[in-house]
Amino acid sequence: MKKIKSRTAVLFKKKKIKLINLELPTPLRNQVLVKNIYSSICGTQMGEWLGKRNNTSMMPNCFGHEGVSKVIEIGKNVKKLKKDDIVCVSWIKKNNKDSGGTKIKNAKKIINAGPVNNFSDYSLISQNRLYKIKKNQARKKYTLMGCAFLTAFNIFYENKIHKKKNINICIIGLGGLGLTCYYIAKYFGIKNIKCVEINRKKTDYLIRNFSVNKNSFLASDHKTNIKFDYVIDCVATKEVFSKNIDKLKNFGGKYIFLGNPRFKEKIEIDSWDIVLGKNLIGCWNKNEFFQKKFYIFLKYFEKIKFFNNFFQESYNLKDINKAFNDLYLGRVIRPIIKH
Repeated sequence: MKKIKSRTAVLFKKKKIKLINLELPTPLRNQVLVKNIYSSICGTQMGEWLGKRNNTSMMPNCFGHEGVSKVIEIGKNVKKLKKDDIVCVSWIKKNNKDSGGTKIKNAKKIINAGPVNNFSDYSLISQNRLYKIKKNQARKKYTLMGCAFLTAFNIFYENKIHKKKNINICIIGLGGLGLTCYYIAKYFGIKNIKCVEINRKKTDYLIRNFSVNKNSFLASDHKTNIKFDYVIDCVATKEVFSKNIDKLKNFGGKYIFLGNPRFKEKIEIDSWDIVLGKNLIGCWNKNEFFQKKFYIFLKYFEKIKFFNNFFQESYNLKDINKAFNDLYLGRVIRPIIKH
C-alpha cells in the first residue's frame, strides 16, 4: 500500500500544537494503520499540553489516546483485526503484543509517535491498544471506552462498589472523569452521592446540561458531618487531598486517586488517618491486560443511558488548539474531535 499523508496535530512545546502533514510509513509488526473517526481529550492530554507530564523530552510528538477509528491496513502478526473493522482506541493494553512507538521524518525534524496516538486523520497504532467494536458503535460516545469509562468503572468493579447501595460517595472534581463516576454511581442506585467542584459556572453548566442534581454539590471547604465510605479524587493534587481527606470515614474508608497527579508531586497525610484505618489507594491496583475486562465493561456502558448526550461540543481537527483551550478554561466537560 502507498504511504498515506495525514493531517496531524503535533505538540511542539507547552500549549503549542501545530497541524502539519505527515507521510506515514506502512505498518510494522504488531502495528495497525487506522483512519480516525472521533477522538476526545482527557486529563492526561491536558497535562501533556501544559507540560506537567514530564513529556518535554518527547516533543515534538503526536498524542491522543481515546477514540473510535476504522482499520485501513494491518502489519505482520496482527490477529483478529482486518481492514474496515471499527475499533476503540485506548492507552490500556489488551495483551503484550506491543509495537512500540514510531519516529516519523518530516523535513529535517523527527516527529515522535507513541504506541497510541489519534489527533490526526490517520494513525499508526499498536494492535494491543485497539479493541474491536460493532460498526454501529462508530459513534462519539464510544470514545469514552478508550479511557474515562474504563478507568472510572474499574474502581467500582475492583472495589465492588457497584454491588453496594447503602454507602456514601464523595466525588472530587466533575470533569469528564468525575462526571463519568457520577453517572456510574447513579446507574447502580447509590443514594448518597455528593460532589465537590470549585468552579461555580461549571456546576451551573452541569446542572443545566447533564442532569446533575443541584443538591449533590458540597462547597470545597464544607465541613460535613457525613463521613464517606469512598472519596473519589479526580483532581489528585496535594491541595485537594489535604482539604478532603477529612471527609473519609475511619476504619475502612477508601480515598481513591483517580485523577492524574502532577509529576513527582508529594502529598502529606496525618499519621492518625493511617492509625484510624483510612485507606489511600490508586485506580490501578493490578498489573493486568484488559482483553476480557473491556467487553465486560462495554456491556455495562451500553446500559447506562446517561452517556448518550455526554459530548456537548464538537470540534474539527483544525480547531484542536481551541478545544484544548476551552477545556482548560472549563468551557466544556470533554471536547470531541470529529475527523
